Amino acid sequence: MLSRISRRTVPRAPQLPANYEPINNPRPYVGSSASTRTVVELFAGCGGTSCGFRAAGFQPVCAVDWEPKPLQTYAANFPDAEVICGDIGDVGVQDLLVEKHAGVDCVIMCPPCQGLSNANQDKDKANDPRNKLSLVAAELVVRMAPNSVFMEEVQGCVKFVPELTKIFESGGYSVKYKVLTASHYGVPQRRKRFILIATKPGVSFEFPTPNKTEVSAGEALKREPIPAWGKEVSATALAHIERRKR
Repeated sequence: MLSRISRRTVPRAPQLPANYEPINNPRPYVGSSASTRTVVELFAGCGGTSCGFRAAGFQPVCAVDWEPKPLQTYAANFPDAEVICGDIGDVGVQDLLVEKHAGVDCVIMCPPCQGLSNANQDKDKANDPRNKLSLVAAELVVRMAPNSVFMEEVQGCVKFVPELTKIFESGGYSVKYKVLTASHYGVPQRRKRFILIATKPGVSFEFPTPNKTEVSAGEALKREPIPAWGKEVSATALAHIERRKR
């Protein structure tokens, strides 16, 4: 169990530019709709996965991480969500999550990948204590009893599937997992990721059919409609791509 920092409050009013527009502004992505479906994100960082779930119609209600600075960004972009800075292995943090957020529609868990990544050439990476955080999170999630669980990790996490499956099945969940290639789902990046979905009885899920027609970064940036907050970023990125072609 890790306990590097204690639970503490994250500042909710970071200094932001005057023209700053939060990601979850009232103009959501096309295809999203108002919904009461709720989601809690563990290992939240600045909230990239919560952003995707928000675009799909979920309402992020809580985020947990033990690094305060990324959580300041999360708090700015999701001002209605509770933010907890602490270790998910801490009993106090776990009890708080169970007390306040048991029974949410979904829990996201994207644990640290450093000890499982092929990019890490450290000979001792197999002993990285962060490698087992997925199991700690799974046990916590079973206590929280959401309707569904979404887990994303590097493909090295496959070796924990038997243990993860045992934990989730003990809570009455059905488990499905695959190693997916991002470029097969419209992302301009050939990145493989382990995806695990655990669902309660009555909740159905099937992995979408992959589309092996890849798109380039330039094609992705030209997609419309671009959210209002992304237009300036996309224009800058496209200009950079054009300069690289010369």
